[in-house]
Amino acid sequence: MTGSTSRRTICLRHVVAICRLCPAVVLLLAPVSASASQWQIRRMLAPDQKPEWTDAGYLPQWTVNFDGDDAGFRIEGDRQARFRGTILVGRPVDLPNPMPPGFRVRLQFKTFCEQNKPPRSGLPCLAFYTPEVWQRLESSDSPKMKFDGNSPEQKPVVFLTISSHGEDVLDWRSWESDDLSRLLRDYAGKSLVLAVVWSAHHFHAEERAAFRNIEIVTQTPEDVQREFFESLDLALPALAEVRKAVEREDWPLAGRALAAYYRHRADPAPPALSKTTSTAAADQVCEHVFRLVGCKPYQLPLDIRWNEDPFNYEQWAISLNRHGHWLTLGAAYAGTGNEKYAREFVAELRSWIDAMPVLIGRRFVEGPYSVSGRYPLSLDAGIRMGQSWFPAFYYFLSSPSFRDEDVLAMLQSFRLHAQYLMDPRHFRPGSNWGAMESCGLLHIGCYLPEFREAAHWRETAIERLYGELDRQVYPDGAQKELTPGYHGVTLGNLLRSVDVARHCHVPLPEDFTAKLERMFDYYVRIQMPDGATPPLNDSGAGSVRGYLAKGAALFPQRQDFTRFATGGKSGGPPPYTSTRLPYAGWHIMRSGWENDACYLLLDAGPYGTGHQHEDKLSLIVHAFGRPLISEAGRYSYDGSKWRQYSLSTPSHNTIMVDSLPQRQGAVRSCWEASEPVETVWHTGELIDYVGAKYTLGYGRSENVPVEHERNVLFIKPRLWLVVDRLTARDDKPHIYESLFHLNADDAQAEAETGAVVTSNPTGANVALLPVELGKWRVRIVKGQEEPTVQGWLTTNRHNVLRPVPTVIYRCEQEKNARIAYLIAPLRQGEPAPHVEPIPPSDGADADGVAFRIALPDGTTHAVLWNPSPGKLMARGTMQTSAQAALFTAEGKPLAEVPE
Repeated sequence: MTGSTSRRTICLRHVVAICRLCPAVVLLLAPVSASASQWQIRRMLAPDQKPEWTDAGYLPQWTVNFDGDDAGFRIEGDRQARFRGTILVGRPVDLPNPMPPGFRVRLQFKTFCEQNKPPRSGLPCLAFYTPEVWQRLESSDSPKMKFDGNSPEQKPVVFLTISSHGEDVLDWRSWESDDLSRLLRDYAGKSLVLAVVWSAHHFHAEERAAFRNIEIVTQTPEDVQREFFESLDLALPALAEVRKAVEREDWPLAGRALAAYYRHRADPAPPALSKTTSTAAADQVCEHVFRLVGCKPYQLPLDIRWNEDPFNYEQWAISLNRHGHWLTLGAAYAGTGNEKYAREFVAELRSWIDAMPVLIGRRFVEGPYSVSGRYPLSLDAGIRMGQSWFPAFYYFLSSPSFRDEDVLAMLQSFRLHAQYLMDPRHFRPGSNWGAMESCGLLHIGCYLPEFREAAHWRETAIERLYGELDRQVYPDGAQKELTPGYHGVTLGNLLRSVDVARHCHVPLPEDFTAKLERMFDYYVRIQMPDGATPPLNDSGAGSVRGYLAKGAALFPQRQDFTRFATGGKSGGPPPYTSTRLPYAGWHIMRSGWENDACYLLLDAGPYGTGHQHEDKLSLIVHAFGRPLISEAGRYSYDGSKWRQYSLSTPSHNTIMVDSLPQRQGAVRSCWEASEPVETVWHTGELIDYVGAKYTLGYGRSENVPVEHERNVLFIKPRLWLVVDRLTARDDKPHIYESLFHLNADDAQAEAETGAVVTSNPTGANVALLPVELGKWRVRIVKGQEEPTVQGWLTTNRHNVLRPVPTVIYRCEQEKNARIAYLIAPLRQGEPAPHVEPIPPSDGADADGVAFRIALPDGTTHAVLWNPSPGKLMARGTMQTSAQAALFTAEGKPLAEVPE
């Protein structure tokens, strides 16, 4: 930022500088000269410093040489390439009281490392410390304390990154901070230490840095007003009255003229606004009773503290700051004209603006601000701008309670949000955050074209959104977090962006909308027979119907979109039944598109780039109108044992080894697929087949080297053979556990055969029928909390789980193991099928799986699964060299999976 020329600049070499806030306010700086004694130096070890490096003298022993009149200094003397660590150069600064409305630091810097490959140059930063914290930092040339800006003993008041790590800056580069007045307001009238912080971590390459012209820049209220009005395109004829007032520096008149302009502006038109005469929900908002993120209603005091957390659940406070309840107030105001709703909105708006930045929990900072040690909630800035603030602005624009000064305050905050979202530090590409942030930025650029930077805001937002269409979406249409709910978040924000661009006549790239088709197609392919998404990763079973209605409107030629959008009243089914998403690694086997069809999904894909669960090779089964085998899905984003259960392998339908979960989270390279996932996939008229492997081991730190191979054969229209093979690469015996979470009230297990059948009194049931039990043993766990959580599924209610029978097939002390089971959905009252193993012929390969199955309707089939396709496998008169084959009871070949 360069800011207005009217700002007062205070060099640190000056003794006293007068701030233009008012004649009585003085910004006092401690006496400054070019003498090195007036600066204080602290030296700290790198966070990863090892004792042997310290013993070898690899310490932050750079020399700090102070220059003359430009109040700068050079960090150098590393000719032997032995120095590493952090060096801090600071001096006291007395802050004014009250703080001026604008307070920034600017400087020039250089940084260099002779290493030829990145990361290279050290990291230059700026910080404000309390004198107490500053005194605790080490000043010795041979420090023993490691630098840790997040520890309470070393925590700065403000910490800012000046330049990205690894970048050489050989010529003087200018830098200026954002406005720090709000971050420092609690220290008004107090003394702090302003420090340049430089960290360099190599001890085999010379590193150096230099800083000069370190200045504090302040603004008066008039400066802030001037800067805001100068940010408008005052050459626009429609802003003539505003321009005249600005030329006379009559800021109150300029504010009134600008508010009047927006109250009467016709282009761009307001967004579509709903209204209601039902005021109960709005009345509760006026009473500060909030219903957020599934929690029970809670009443806040009259003076809202925007980081209130009554449920010890950060998401509650985060949701409060998204201001969705302003739409409730707006709809009630539009329907009734009752000014109490407008007054409540204005009071909350001004309270929120005055309160920013707000710290939420231990991790986050809310608002268009950044704070040291806190993760900026930039997605909330995008949500406010893309969903709640502009409708609220238009709802109340004609209200007398929304005064001119309130309109001006909201416009100033819109601009702050735009600057915040434009900052690359607050853009999270490749995730649903990036879509929300960019959508919000586009809304500001579209609805506020009067700002000089509006075109740049729009162009940046569109460029980012267009990039996200490929950056976070696979060619198969799956959003890379591999979480159906967050797929909808990204798609929803892309659709909002299309809507606002069309509404405001802003062109998008020619193929922008066309690229969305595959994201709708994703919903068609993955939906369960009841029209819900499978509850994978941090996602529940949400309906696809609303999204496909939007897809049908955008792509009327897609008859399948229309069919599922209308509940089958029009359109037509897809030309396939079973399908796969090759990059997501999801394989879906279904008998048809009817509501009572049989459906299985096997997840053989990458870990995902966000909201991940340790669930490789887990499966879900839905048949005859209900889910039969499910998984935990989404639980509240807290630190509870229930949250940990939902994230980890025990809540999914896959294998655990030695009671340890999978470890995909520890292997970053498996999070995202650069090409289609390697699996065996076949779909045909009578059978489907998928074979996949998990090879990353078990235990996040233990890394037990066992591979799991899962093979699934769909015998259409309603049976699945599942064959699991476990192979240990360490030549040691292990304990294997295969899990199935059954969506039922109860289930019974037969110890001798291992067969399990659920007992839902109404609706469908499911049978698990081991073909060969061998050394495996079966037990059922339901609603267990100790010694570990097991036997639960989440519900649609916040933080409420329900106990379910969970089948655990267990095999102990085996190096390698195999188990094969049949999954048989059963209609209400229907008995389980009968399974009979078929022994190998004399001299034939015994490694395969073969069995006959007799269905309740009298149909009998024989199945051969071959662990070594290409090698002949024989069972009596039946034989195959394919991966799997289906025969009649008499041994007549019906279908096989090609080699």
